[in-house]
Amino acid sequence: MPELCVCNLCGSDDAEVVFHHRSGRIAHRVCRRCGLAYLSPRPSATETETLYREYEQAYPVDTLRDPTSPFAVAARDRANFVTRWVSGPARVIEFGSGYGHFVAALAERGARIRGLEPSGPQVALARELGREVEQGEVADLERGAGYDLACSFHVLEHLPDPLASLRGVWSALAEKGLLILDVPDATRLPVTAIEHFYIATGQHLYAFTPAVLRALLACAGFELLHLAHHPMGLMHPSNLRAVARKSHGEGGDVPQVGASHVSEALCCLRSHHRRLEALGYRVEERLRAWHHRGLRAALYGGGFHTLGLLDLCEAGSARLTCLVDDDASKWTTQVAGLPVRSPEAFSDGSLDAVLVSSLASEGMMARRVREVAPGLEVATVYGERPLPLGRSRLYFQSRWAKGRPSGRGRSPYTVATSSPGATS
Repeated sequence: MPELCVCNLCGSDDAEVVFHHRSGRIAHRVCRRCGLAYLSPRPSATETETLYREYEQAYPVDTLRDPTSPFAVAARDRANFVTRWVSGPARVIEFGSGYGHFVAALAERGARIRGLEPSGPQVALARELGREVEQGEVADLERGAGYDLACSFHVLEHLPDPLASLRGVWSALAEKGLLILDVPDATRLPVTAIEHFYIATGQHLYAFTPAVLRALLACAGFELLHLAHHPMGLMHPSNLRAVARKSHGEGGDVPQVGASHVSEALCCLRSHHRRLEALGYRVEERLRAWHHRGLRAALYGGGFHTLGLLDLCEAGSARLTCLVDDDASKWTTQVAGLPVRSPEAFSDGSLDAVLVSSLASEGMMARRVREVAPGLEVATVYGERPLPLGRSRLYFQSRWAKGRPSGRGRSPYTVATSSPGATS
């Protein structure tokens, strides 16, 4: 069952709703007192624990081994940054280690690093790749362990109680020990189907603006040394990086967050959800147009992006013949109720149109379809647009300036407008 919660930073229950999911299980709120964005209702603690204990992303092992993959590139970026702050055989703990890319990158630079990851499948694969990762989470950190550095990259927003987690990290650090973490910047969130997926499925439980992250770290007992926007390609374009030092006694009062920062959080997140809904309508119009012309259409891609895209335009799956994916292990399965076929579907005469559902590989996948099946209509969601996705982007911007479009099918969204009388 979904659970309700109050602000994790200041404890207030005075929050403005900026997004309701149609399921009723998710609502995105912004605290009017401190500006922390959080989900309430959200998945229960048991559901969240089970999700991450069994979490598995179906990336090919070859991709995870590839030194040019986005995972490896991001890990080297982080390791290079970390070595500016610690050097030599520093004792380091990373929580939320995933497949161990950062653990391996920092170990190569001489650090004594230990990785903790709650997902059993990811730990098993990390060990298969030769990386020192063990199953565990923040709550398993030993108080007084004396680590020189703790690291966390795009983990804090997933944790049910980020303040308690940071205080746990504080207790495991040596005197003047450092914390380096990355989180998405709530003022710069990308308008992508994956970003919607993280909210709609209750994975991103929190969103932090720079001002709110600063306050959260201070409340957990840290002195902020560095806070900057640090984009990292398509994987993390909104990346916010912080370096903080264990400082005063464990715990502290909530620092004052100015009204302008609260307003910034509200405006940014309202705009973000409206732009996501506009993306969903644009894709919906493309699929509707193909359907009305009697074209047999498919989505090319069967991963998280596609799940998010189908949730953005609920009626979309009814206008699709199938999904197509390069991963052979998916070809006998279904995703979101749609059969997954091999790329042979592009050339066997069973399809007339393809919408590429990918963030990082959109252009490459579109070119591949055109090469093997020049007669198919091909459209993309974000970048190259050889075919327009429904009406122009300008149309949606002008429509949103006047209010939410009406009569366009059932969106996952109920986007709250700014109102002094809005209820939490």
